[in-house]
Amino acid sequence: MTLKTDHSLIAKWIKDNTRVLDLGCGDGALLADLQKKQNVTGYGVEIDEDNIVKCIKSGVNVIQTDLDAGLSQFENNTFDSVLLFELFEHLRMNPIDVLSKIYKVLIPKGKLLLSTPNLYSIYNIGRFITGKGINNGFVEFNKLNTIGHMGHIREYTVKEMIDFLSNCGFINIEICRFSTKTREGVTLGKILKNFTTDLIEILFPRVKTHLFIIAEKPDKFGINE
Repeated sequence: MTLKTDHSLIAKWIKDNTRVLDLGCGDGALLADLQKKQNVTGYGVEIDEDNIVKCIKSGVNVIQTDLDAGLSQFENNTFDSVLLFELFEHLRMNPIDVLSKIYKVLIPKGKLLLSTPNLYSIYNIGRFITGKGINNGFVEFNKLNTIGHMGHIREYTVKEMIDFLSNCGFINIEICRFSTKTREGVTLGKILKNFTTDLIEILFPRVKTHLFIIAEKPDKFGINE
């Protein structure tokens, strides 16, 4: 289970009859569900051609583009909510530019909902201590050749994400932490590892695997207007 697939958790942050922009919308399932249950309107942005086809079949308005190329298709002050789930860590050009453009397309008091891996997760700490490194640079960059988009270029701490968002004009930044794990078909060793990890995360919630962030555009013109 990931945040993107837990539609009920996301839905509570999105008001009925509003306009939503889902960046990196994948197969469009989330936006299609929001359209059906909350009567939202809006667009998805996706780069993968197979996902584009799935979006269209689901009745989702979708634009095929690389987020690093910008959001010039959309006018300023258009969307009530912008979703950026599991994508910020893939940006290879200028994350500041992307956040600034998101800020502009949001209406005043509109919200950005963002999720991204936690650099200080228990898994990353363990890999660092054992000398394995956080990510394999070659593998992550080579994903541009093998699957059409970059892997995890950079993972961030809570402080770094707050710095990004606040310096791009966002206010009322809320941080939640959650973990995603695969439990199917595990061995005894995996079960013990999962139990230990779960216990550590209960005792030290700051080391959970992911960050869920809600940030708001001020109701008056900010620095990016």
